[in-house]
Amino acid sequence: MNVNIYYGGRGLVDDPTIVVINRIQEVLEELNVHVTRYNLYEIKNTITTLSQSVVEADGVVFATTVEWVGMGGYMQTLLDSCWLYADKSRTSSTYMFPVVMSRAYGEREVVTALSNSWEIIGGVVGESLSAYVDDTTDFEFNNEYKEIIEKYAENIYRTISKGLRNLPSSSQTIRKNVIKEVVNFTPQESEQLSKYASDDEFVKTQKEDIETGSRAAARGGVTTVVAMPNTTPVIDSPDRVNYVHNKAKQLAGIHVLQAGAITQGEKGQELSDIEGMVKAGIPALSEDGKSVMNTRLCKEAMEVAEKFNVPIFAHCEDIDLRGDGCMNEDENARRLGLPGICNAVEDVIAARDILLARETGARLHLCHCSTEGVAKMMEIVKEEGLDNITAEVCPHHFILTSDDIKCDDPNYKMNPPLRTKKDVDALIRGLKDGSFKVISTDHAPHAVPEKTGSIRNAAFGIVGIETSFALSYTALVETGILTISQLIEKMSWNPAQILGSDRGTLQKGHPADIVIADIDHEYKIDKNEFASKGRNTPFDGWKVKGKILYTICDGKVVYQNA
Repeated sequence: MNVNIYYGGRGLVDDPTIVVINRIQEVLEELNVHVTRYNLYEIKNTITTLSQSVVEADGVVFATTVEWVGMGGYMQTLLDSCWLYADKSRTSSTYMFPVVMSRAYGEREVVTALSNSWEIIGGVVGESLSAYVDDTTDFEFNNEYKEIIEKYAENIYRTISKGLRNLPSSSQTIRKNVIKEVVNFTPQESEQLSKYASDDEFVKTQKEDIETGSRAAARGGVTTVVAMPNTTPVIDSPDRVNYVHNKAKQLAGIHVLQAGAITQGEKGQELSDIEGMVKAGIPALSEDGKSVMNTRLCKEAMEVAEKFNVPIFAHCEDIDLRGDGCMNEDENARRLGLPGICNAVEDVIAARDILLARETGARLHLCHCSTEGVAKMMEIVKEEGLDNITAEVCPHHFILTSDDIKCDDPNYKMNPPLRTKKDVDALIRGLKDGSFKVISTDHAPHAVPEKTGSIRNAAFGIVGIETSFALSYTALVETGILTISQLIEKMSWNPAQILGSDRGTLQKGHPADIVIADIDHEYKIDKNEFASKGRNTPFDGWKVKGKILYTICDGKVVYQNA
């Protein structure tokens, strides 16, 4: 069980809230609960990045001190962040326990405000604890009060472990009937609203955007990227596709193609406007970051995709089977005391999607494959000549194994996770025999706070777009596994064919997208030199060959390092 405590006071020595949450934390840890504490006043500039940590916990304690008959600004900022950026499909399973202490007036009002806010966001409100405290010293050493706090902590454990629920409230009814329709923002509206949601410069300066992502791609020798739709808001309509494409034309020196979400809001309940997004120019459909768990709906999506001749890019993951796993399920996870993700999490959905694609004739592309099981499946696909089904591997999955995770380092946290040597060997065989036709990046830049602390609580993903060629060349061509022509085919020609693009070739009459690299030049990967805002890589300091000298897109030099 994972419980996060968010303290929204100002950290004053005589704050009774600190006394309470200290004891709550002690009791929970005695019950073998993993507790992560966030003192918001210490990380005030990064509060807006915490919404991901909130929804990943089994339960959260929102603890604050009353300031002028209301909650403090730090806690309000956290709630704003959860409202704007948290995955609402996950808040529904997250318990929130309000803790409010007051030395003036208004503790009950703040509890009500916290509870109403959390219910409107979509979460489950647990038992609250509030009090007026005249003297912090007397409060701290009162045994009766200690007992009340301890019982409260035990009830937190009991509520989460048994999945206890409350009777419905008016806030929940309002959210279901009114608010969900009101907050379906367009990207333009979301962008405008964010200016007023917080004055935090952190999001503006450290989160990846179209401009920095494009520069990173050019530096890595990439002239075309496919952006996944798992953004805020989700790209699930023609208007949102058009917005990204228009923005990219203004800011990007390379080609940015926006994939469309398979289902509305990536909630897995209703199909998006696929026809409309195809007309808007999407190159593919994807639910990236998750799978469409409803098999009937997944088949329906494939039938529509086949009708409009657009491929489905599948992130294969049985979310129920994964649970709270954060790395490969093996002896390394047990050594670090971290919950594991077994191979079947990926294999089950990959097998299902292959069978559905076989039946519907839809074009299916399996993204970032990591297991021996999927490698064997793709061998069968190749043998049977099912040209509508393709698959890819990322450098980190065919270079690293879980044995490389020596300590609890969140830079090694990715989804799917690093697997065993047996899996890596199978992936390499698949690359060599052509079962895997594409080498991709799964570029996932995160800000420093999102990749700080334990693997358990950090965000999934690593950056990869600036290192993919050099890592692949060094690991595959220098070792004789692939020829340079085979590597180029898997990183350019084959992806272009899957996307239905006329790029990826130097033939006359095709667009002049050209990359010049010095394959004899050895250098060290230095994350501090990345054009990407993300620095989350396990390859920092690695020696590689294949220095990108020029990236040319449509005949224009968009990157030069010569």
